[in-house]
Amino acid sequence: MEALVLGAGAWGCSIGYHLARGGARVTVVDRGALASGSTGKAAGVISPLLWAEEDVALVQRSYHWFDEACCRGDSTLHHPGEVKLVRTAAGAEQLRDHARRWADLGLAVQVYGPEELRSAFPGLAGETFSAGAFVPEAGFADPYQMTAAMVREGRDHGLVLRQGLAVNGIRTSRGTVTAVETDVGALAADVYVLAAGTWSRKLAAWAGVALPLKPYRAQALVTTPLPPQNLPVVHDASTGAYFFQEAGGGILVGDGTQESEFDPDGFSTEADFEFVSAVTGRLQEMLPAAAGASLVRGWAGLCGATPDRRPLVGFHRELSNLFVACGDNGFGFMRAPALGECAAAMIQGTPPPVNLRTFDVNRFRGDETFAIHQGFTLA
Repeated sequence: MEALVLGAGAWGCSIGYHLARGGARVTVVDRGALASGSTGKAAGVISPLLWAEEDVALVQRSYHWFDEACCRGDSTLHHPGEVKLVRTAAGAEQLRDHARRWADLGLAVQVYGPEELRSAFPGLAGETFSAGAFVPEAGFADPYQMTAAMVREGRDHGLVLRQGLAVNGIRTSRGTVTAVETDVGALAADVYVLAAGTWSRKLAAWAGVALPLKPYRAQALVTTPLPPQNLPVVHDASTGAYFFQEAGGGILVGDGTQESEFDPDGFSTEADFEFVSAVTGRLQEMLPAAAGASLVRGWAGLCGATPDRRPLVGFHRELSNLFVACGDNGFGFMRAPALGECAAAMIQGTPPPVNLRTFDVNRFRGDETFAIHQGFTLA
């Protein structure tokens, strides 16, 4: 089997790696550089505290690959855990319901009340929150390093990465893709994998396929270094803000999700003044030690929203050899290793280790009208 993967982000490279490992001849193409789109702007959080059972399973399975890459020296996986916090009594009840389901799925989750939060995490302004759920295996890693590690491993199995090669069109005939047009001519394969992130809808349209995918903008920043705070990844599920301390001491803090559609070919990658001001205030409220920190840099990237906040994965009904993998809904990087493994299995006709039936790209017509909602918020 010869496979052509469109998109050299975490999902595309993971699918390419797993296909190559399974014996396929794989070429991954991208008009930019490796991980130069949404992957390169991701925060790098890896946590199984997600709302859908499939996502929990994907992150749990992805840990094996992240840990192996860490052991090989390809990257560093930090395991400080994650605490997910809520501010209201209603949110606390929702969080406890989620915690029970997480425990049923095998997560070693602990639920804290306000007093327990202050005791467990003295650096946090615990009085702000009504409850928290903590899982020790969560953490963070560098998305670029991890994606590069996938490519290095894939090259051992024959994977070819072609950077700076723009796709200009997709040829089809009688229900199949016959070639992809690029700056250096047409490229043909047996299977075409559309994993171009928030550009996937535009590329699919060239093939006459409609995807219900809306790019939305999310922002983050990093502060000047602070002394060690001995805190896990902190996620305020009532407001959407999150932060963690990087290895160099700076605090990476994100929020700023703009629930409106953006053009992936025309959006600002700089953080907005309003975002910097608002999220800095939230950080200082949650972490009083950050009161004296200054901004080092801020940035913005795009995520892909779908009508039900689940990815679009599978062979498309209109083109039998076009495999779609997009719609991260803000949780792309942390699921990438296992999602790529599952996608490769589906392409090669074997049962995937995690059933992705609810991700089926064909569950939608493609022209749905829907509102954009960020990934995981509670009351």
